[in-house]
Amino acid sequence: MAAITAVKLTTNAGILCSGAVTTTSTAGAWVDVSTMDGSKVILLVNQAGTDAGTIKVTDGAEFTAGAVGNITKLTTGAADYVLGPFETSRVKDSNGYINIANSSVSTSVYTVRAIILP
Repeated sequence: MAAITAVKLTTNAGILCSGAVTTTSTAGAWVDVSTMDGSKVILLVNQAGTDAGTIKVTDGAEFTAGAVGNITKLTTGAADYVLGPFETSRVKDSNGYINIANSSVSTSVYTVRAIILP
């Protein structure tokens, strides 16, 4: 898994959205929200391939709401997807990470960026 560097937005300002991580198959990535308000995280996901797949934000399992399960978004091909904001008691793990992966056997490449809302 690879770390995604979250970009923090400020009110009434623009910012370069860098820090993207590329994932394939079930290799995933994570955002460390241990020192920030994880409920303000938005994930921007670009799928480069044309096959269908499933993007999965893994339940945290360490906290009460983790029992609700994973958050999944079916993809239909090359497009941009937005996930979040999230209830951190559902998706944050014991390390303070929000984990994202491609939960299908899709061969598509996903590029993931994280934004922290003001």
